[in-house]
Amino acid sequence: PSDYNDSLLLGLKGTMSEAELHILKGRMLAGVRHKAQKGELRFHLPPGYEFDDQGKIVKTSDEQVSHLIELLFAKFFEVGTISGVSKYLQHEGLRMPRRSPFESKMRWVVAYYRAVYLMLNNPIYAGTYAYGRTGVVTDIDVEGHRRSRQRPKAMKDWDVVIHDHHPAYITWGQFERIRKMAESNRAAHRDQASTVIREGSALLQGIVRCGKCGRSMTIRYRGHTARTG
Repeated sequence: PSDYNDSLLLGLKGTMSEAELHILKGRMLAGVRHKAQKGELRFHLPPGYEFDDQGKIVKTSDEQVSHLIELLFAKFFEVGTISGVSKYLQHEGLRMPRRSPFESKMRWVVAYYRAVYLMLNNPIYAGTYAYGRTGVVTDIDVEGHRRSRQRPKAMKDWDVVIHDHHPAYITWGQFERIRKMAESNRAAHRDQASTVIREGSALLQGIVRCGKCGRSMTIRYRGHTARTG
C-alpha cells in the first residue's frame, strides 16, 4: 500500500467494483420496472384479492372478506368520512381482514382509521395495477443526520398505471371521488384554518373568510363551555 503504483491500482480496482455494483443494480431495477409495465410483477396483495394458478390477480374466494370490502366502500359513500366508517364498524362489532407481507393466513382485527384509509385509497380495488406509488426521500434532521423515509407520490407521478387489469370492487371514477372526499375532509395543519364544516358550536366553521385577505377564519374553543373566540 505504501507504493504509489500499487496504491493507485488498488484505488482503480475499488472504483471499478463500485461502478460495477451500480450497473448491476440499475439493470435489476430496469428489469423490475419492465415487468411492472407489463403488469406481471407480483407484490403483496391486500385483502380481497389473490393470485390464481396462472399468476393473475382475481377476487378472493372468501365471501366474508369480499362482503366486508363491498360494505366498506358502500358505507363510505353513505357516511362520507373515513373516521365515520371506522366508528360504524366498531359500533357494529365488525372486524376488518388484515394480512401482513409475512403472513399467509388472514386475520381479523378491530377497525381503526389507518386500516380503513389504506383500503379506501388502494387503486387495486378499482381494478387498476399501480406500481411506484411511493418514493424514498432523504432529509437532514436538526442534528445533521441523514434520514430516509418513504413518502407517497402524487397520482400523476406514479411509475406504472394499468386500468382494467383485474376484477374490480369499484370503478375508477369512484376511486377518484374517494380520494377527493378524503382530501377535502383531512384535518388542517396547525398553522392553517380548517376548511371543513365539522362538529362544534361554531355555526360558520369552514365557511367564514377574511374580507381583506380571503383566508379562512380560525376558530378557537376556550374552556368547557365550548365558546368560540
